Amino acid sequence: MGRGLNRLSAVKVARLKSPGYYADGGCLYLCVAPGGSNFRFAIAGRTRDAGLGSYPAITLVTAREEAEYRRRLVAAGVDPIDAKRKEREAELLATSKAMTFEQCAKSFIAAHSADA
Repeated sequence: MGRGLNRLSAVKVARLKSPGYYADGGCLYLCVAPGGSNFRFAIAGRTRDAGLGSYPAITLVTAREEAEYRRRLVAAGVDPIDAKRKEREAELLATSKAMTFEQCAKSFIAAHSADA
């Protein structure tokens, strides 16, 4: 018999206080620690964990959706950690090119001129 998905409930997650890992199925875990709880996702059976966010900021439903997305990436042969890193780099590059040096200089001068 296969392992079930969605073994945790929102009520059970809210009540968990003892430190440890609690499996929801499909490589999704709730890690309860003295400093707080957070959702973890094991990638391709390796011991590499990807944090999905802290509970209760990230709900059980959101963590399950994110875990499903990451399972699809793994099935396609893509490492979700590397994919996330590349997304962040692309976003940083896009925001850094949003303003040219000339625009930045004019804005700085205008903000620091004697008239302001």
